[in-house]
This record gives sequence, C-alpha cells and structure tokens, in this order.
Amino acid sequence: MKSTLMKNYLPLLFLGIILLFNSACDREDDRPDYFYSFSVDGVEKNHRANRDANIVFIDDSQNNIRLTTWTMVTGNNTERNAIVIALRTIERLELGFTYQMQVPIVVNSVTSPSIAFFYLDENGKAWGALNLESLNPGTPENASIRLVDFSAEGTTGVFDGVLVDMEDDRPLNQRRTIQITNGRFFLPNFVENI
Repeated sequence: MKSTLMKNYLPLLFLGIILLFNSACDREDDRPDYFYSFSVDGVEKNHRANRDANIVFIDDSQNNIRLTTWTMVTGNNTERNAIVIALRTIERLELGFTYQMQVPIVVNSVTSPSIAFFYLDENGKAWGALNLESLNPGTPENASIRLVDFSAEGTTGVFDGVLVDMEDDRPLNQRRTIQITNGRFFLPNFVENI
C-alpha cells in the first residue's frame, strides 16, 4: 500500500516542486517591461532594456544644477545598441516640456549644450551630438527629449537627434550623420541628492 501511495503522489510532488521553482523564478524577474525604441535613418529598432538601463536624477544643490542621465542598454553587450542621453537644467524637470540641445546652459561661466547624446550602433560604432551650433557654426548636431509620464515604476518619454560620426576627424559640418527619430522609452528611476 505504501508503494502504491508513493506511485500516486510522486508525480504530484514532482509537479508541485516544478511549479514552486517556476514561480520563484518568475518572482525574481517580477519587474515592469522596460524598453527603448527608435528609428535610425528610418530603420526601426526595438530593445528590451536590461538591468543596467535606468534614469538617474541628480540634484546638485551646491552648484544649483540638475543632471539627468538616461542609460538605455540591452542584452549582455552594453557597447552595442546603446544610448546615453545627459540633460543639464537649472529648473526641476517638467512633464510635457521638450528640452532642446541647442538651448544652451551656463554652468560655472561656461556655455554648453543642455543635452549630450551618444549612440553605439549594432556594430559598436560611436555617434554623438554634443556641440552647440552657436559655438561651432555649421555643425548639424541636435537632440531633444521630453518626459511624458513619471511613476514609482519608471518614466516614459520621447527623444530624437541628429548625430555625427564620433570617429571621423573631419570638421563637424563634413562628417557623416545619422538621424534618430521616433525615440521612446520606459525606464526605471534612481534619484540622488548631493
């Protein structure tokens, strides 16, 4: 009888252990579906954000400046299909307001673009936008970013940019460019006060 009882319950016990294991694994990955997507010269790119992807909000009260960085990475190789955008502002970020790279910010008497935008393509080639046109006449570089929604789980927003080949030594107005359009993201938030 003991043997028959074991034969009947052993499959159920085994199934129970598998279900318990699967539910434990699911809990470990229990997080929102963070992502980023964009088009490069009209070619759509969609990525699931890995655990290194985030938005960091830094309030530097000593210098009266706010720095926000968006790190968008996917997979195991963070040197491909990656975007990093940095925004410097004096005011607090506003939902629905479009921040423009070519609207300068003055930090410690230095005029700089308010946005720096870097992109590593699927081959690891570096593209960027980080020069003010007013200080570099003829540069095609530009970028913008807008926050759409902010919650405890993360922030959504949109972005775009005209980026130049960062490995080209020619003058900025002669470098090859790419255009990033239809950029969207949903990423986790991290806040730091210094």
